[in-house]
Formats: sequence, C-alpha cells, structure tokens
Amino acid sequence: MKKSSPLKNVLWDARQAKYLKKPNSDQSFPTVTDQIQEAWTFRGREIQKAWRIAYKAAWLGIGQFFVYGVKIPYQEEKNPK
Repeated sequence: MKKSSPLKNVLWDARQAKYLKKPNSDQSFPTVTDQIQEAWTFRGREIQKAWRIAYKAAWLGIGQFFVYGVKIPYQEEKNPK
C-alpha cells in the first residue's frame, strides 16, 4: 500500500506538461521536470510566494506556470539508518 504525503502546491505548466524544479545551489534559475517528486513544493501558507515565482518564471521565458495542489507519492528511503 502506497503512502502519500499531505497536499502540496507545485507549479505546473500544462503546455509543456512539466513542473517547475527549484534551482540547485550552483544554478541561478529554476528548471523544469516531468517528475512530480522533483517539483518545487510550497505549503499552503506559501501560496503568495508560489504565485510570485510563477510570475517570474513566465517573465524569464521558462513557462506559464499555475499553482496546482497535489498529493505527492511518499518515497521510502532505500537504506534506512
């Protein structure tokens, strides 16, 4: 039986069928991914931040993202300590 985490908000671009991925420490801009587990997530109280980032991503030409609430499948650690 698969577990799922509580509802999270992600940024989704329907035209590209991609999620916005948070930039790594060595990147200046976010990238896109088709894996929901790699998507940049926002809690409910961070909804304004999510919309601000969606606007900036559109301005930078990365895509037209919308805030979308999803349940992200729980992934168990492969090597638990």
